[in-house]
Amino acid sequence: MKAGQEKSAMCVACHGTDGNSVVSMYPKLAGQSANYLAKQLADFKSGARVDPVMVGMVPD
Repeated sequence: MKAGQEKSAMCVACHGTDGNSVVSMYPKLAGQSANYLAKQLADFKSGARVDPVMVGMVPD
């Protein structure tokens, strides 16, 4: 649990502590499957999915 909290600390700023962003430009992550989220992060990392905000958020 603690490792997940540490890894997701940067996500909270935009996506909220519970995955429900209050800012409409940031998608809500609550309710998404772990597989879906992992794929999206992998796509950002590989460049298959491009977003100017997310490009700096995924670890190398």
